[in-house]
Amino acid sequence: MKYKIISFYFDKFQLTPTYRKAYERFVSVLDREGLDYYIENPKLSKELSYFEITKYKPKFIKKCMDNFDCPLIWIDIDSILKFKSKQQLDEEIVNFNKFDFCATSINASSPYFFWSGFLYFNNTWQAKSLINKWIQHCNNSESKHGDHSRLIEAFKDSKGVSTYIKPLNPKILDCVISKHVDKRNK
Repeated sequence: MKYKIISFYFDKFQLTPTYRKAYERFVSVLDREGLDYYIENPKLSKELSYFEITKYKPKFIKKCMDNFDCPLIWIDIDSILKFKSKQQLDEEIVNFNKFDFCATSINASSPYFFWSGFLYFNNTWQAKSLINKWIQHCNNSESKHGDHSRLIEAFKDSKGVSTYIKPLNPKILDCVISKHVDKRNK
C-alpha cells in the first residue's frame, strides 16, 4: 500500500534541544526504513499559543491532501516511533485503505475518544469533508483546546465517513502525552 507520512514542527524557541532531538529521532527512523514522508516547518507567528499552533494541523493535512495523491498518515513529530521495519508498520495499517479515516483509541469504551497523534486519511472526498469540518471547528473555537477536541467535534458532525478506530499499538509508536502537557504551560 502506498502512503506518505506527514508531520510538521514549529518551535517558537528555535528548536530547543529536546524538540530538536525528537525531530532528529523521528526523521532518522523514517530514513532508516526508507519511508516516504513530508515534514514542514510552517511559518507561523511566534505569538501563537500551544493550542493555536495545534489548530494548524488540519490545514496542513488538507494542504498535503491537495498536493499528494495518496493516503496520508499524520504522526506527531514528538512521538516515539517504535516499529522495527517498514514491514511491521505496513502490517499495522494493512487494512486502513478500506476506510476514509482511521485513528488510534486511547479509551476502548468510547468511539469518540481517540488520539490525534496518529491519524490516517485516505484521499477520498469523505476524508476531505472531515478535514474541512475539522478546520471549521478549529477556526470557530475560542477555547483553550487544541486540534484533538476539535477533531472529535468534526468527527461527530460528519456523516458517511467510513472509519476504523483501533487501540494504540505500543510496538508501533508511543504517544508522548507528558511532553504535550509540558508544552502547554510555556
